[in-house]
Amino acid sequence: MSELQDLMLTGVCHHRQGDLPAAGRIYQQVIELDARHADAWHLSGLVAHQQGMTDRALECLDRAIRLRGHVADYHANRASVLMSVSQPHEAEVSCRRALKLQPDHALAWSVLGNALWLQHRNVESLEALVAATHADPRNAEAWTNLASVQLRLGKLDAALTNQDRALSLQPQQVQGLINRGAMLRHLGELSEARRTLEFVLRLQPDSCEAMVNLANVLRESGQLALAMDRLNRALELDPRRPTAWVAAGICYQEAHDIPRAIACFEEAIQYDPMNDNAWSDYLYALNLDAECSRQRMFDAHLQWAGLIPEDDRRPDDHSHLHAAGADKRLRIGYVSPDLYHHAMRGFVMPIFESYDRKRFEVYCYAEVLRPDATTQTQQKLVDGWRFTSGLSDEMLAGLIRQDEIDILVDLAGHTARNRLKVFAKRPAPVQASMLGYLNTTGLAHIDYVITDVDRDPPEDDQYYSEQVWRLPHGGCCWQPPKSTPELSPRDYDSARPIVFGSTHKPDKMSSQTLAMWAKLLAVTPDSRLLVFRNSLRDNLELQSLILQRLVEFGVEPQRVDFAWDDSGEHLTAYGAMDILLDAIPWGSGTTALEAMWMGVPTPTVRGDRPCGRATASALVRLGLDDLIARDADDYVQCVARLAADRSRLQSLSSQLRTMMACTICDPKPYIADLQDAYRQMWQASLQQQSCV
Repeated sequence: MSELQDLMLTGVCHHRQGDLPAAGRIYQQVIELDARHADAWHLSGLVAHQQGMTDRALECLDRAIRLRGHVADYHANRASVLMSVSQPHEAEVSCRRALKLQPDHALAWSVLGNALWLQHRNVESLEALVAATHADPRNAEAWTNLASVQLRLGKLDAALTNQDRALSLQPQQVQGLINRGAMLRHLGELSEARRTLEFVLRLQPDSCEAMVNLANVLRESGQLALAMDRLNRALELDPRRPTAWVAAGICYQEAHDIPRAIACFEEAIQYDPMNDNAWSDYLYALNLDAECSRQRMFDAHLQWAGLIPEDDRRPDDHSHLHAAGADKRLRIGYVSPDLYHHAMRGFVMPIFESYDRKRFEVYCYAEVLRPDATTQTQQKLVDGWRFTSGLSDEMLAGLIRQDEIDILVDLAGHTARNRLKVFAKRPAPVQASMLGYLNTTGLAHIDYVITDVDRDPPEDDQYYSEQVWRLPHGGCCWQPPKSTPELSPRDYDSARPIVFGSTHKPDKMSSQTLAMWAKLLAVTPDSRLLVFRNSLRDNLELQSLILQRLVEFGVEPQRVDFAWDDSGEHLTAYGAMDILLDAIPWGSGTTALEAMWMGVPTPTVRGDRPCGRATASALVRLGLDDLIARDADDYVQCVARLAADRSRLQSLSSQLRTMMACTICDPKPYIADLQDAYRQMWQASLQQQSCV
């Protein structure tokens, strides 16, 4: 055996035993004896990489490749080094070179899958990781990465199956166990998710990622205090972790501490300015903050939009669509994550069922993780349907261009899983936003926001980056659930106490809201308050929190009841309420419509922001303007008067459903208004194109 071979064997032995300094010294000796020894350069690069010396690692690997560029391992390992310093584009190039040399190279496929994952090219990533598991079925890391991509794509059952396969190969793989906990949480298996993540923390007590995931599980299980304890520990270990700050913000939001929630989201954005989840949560929370001015909200939305890279905000050529003229059959595309059994169902079903199929085509771009029966119903009603989970912004924009959409409509705004950044790529000549988010998007590339004069009076146009388009018969049409219970006769005997009700999400129960309710209960001493929410089931912590804050405002605890429906239904709850109380600054939306459909009047305060005016808009359409108060004090008097007028309550109880059926729930005027708006928007686009 030659001296060089002997040295190389000794170096590899040290390397395998983990003695990196010794291995590195021996590889260097080989290089000094033979500067063209490619394997020595290659292994020196791996040692440097393992010691955290990335520049040195790349230098050595590049030297090895120049000497023997036909060795696939060299390119694959170079890709691994590039991935360690977050250079996925360059890593992809090296992986593809390795695969050209050796098409079944397991490491190259695995690293390529991760590189594509970081570029949000999820479909391609999935294909690469499937190839990696085929090339090396015993690679636990490849199975874990495949499961992670499937989770992002919404393939939850397949993700859990493959994650379990990874763990069968490597039972104490920490990342795999963390991923399994996240998957179980998404599947609603909270108890098993908790057990899995607690096991991770026994293996690795200082795992911030596991703590954050466990905190999310605890929060969804109704254990806010314990969730915050885990998050505080995570932030002690890593104060710059954005996911921990976001999770803490959501906890504070659910505990009604909106200022602290906003501060947490701001911390997350400070450490990761391009974190879309943090921005969505932050902008959403600003709407819940009674002290936040419209100007501050507007500026924050513009700040988010300004962070989108200039390359992603380019104009597009739609002249081929404009060439068809003003009277063409317009193709409308709706983009939404909520096309399943969600509150949005009631607002989109009238559109999907009633549009003029001779003049319009409807396409849906559904960012839906778990399609259900509602999804299937909606699919059958429209001309085209695309599931978009996992598609990059570029891929989705390309799909919309391919479908030749004339008017693209966002239905989510800054709510969870929105695809607003696709609109920045201008895939359609006309773009609008409506229904899902009652505020500006901040995007200059969205041309219109579709609303009505009661939600958005003209003096508020200054707070929109879009042109405000007001529909004359109201900004929405609502279809009640098919399974709506029949109305039951109500007893308004004067001896019975009036029951005020709330079915609001807990984060809407702001201090201003609870103080207003407390004043109302004080001036109506024989009344009671029923707080109904299915999330209150088995959640004594949340019940105690709400009750404690009401008591602090002077409410006797015995006047407050909590309830939920074990079947998951909630419309039957309105049978126990006489008047639904509204919230400030973010008032009722779907909640008010459901309550009034069930015969329960819902007085409101005309708020200082669109999300505080949805109920006022509905009441105007019903001719019940007298139930709209100017401010909180006026609201207390307004509701007290209604509570004292039992004959009117009796009348409203029996008439509200009929009143709604011929106004808010009648699709004909709304669809006519909406289609006229689309046609006028299209004509304006044609005129603009002709002036270019």
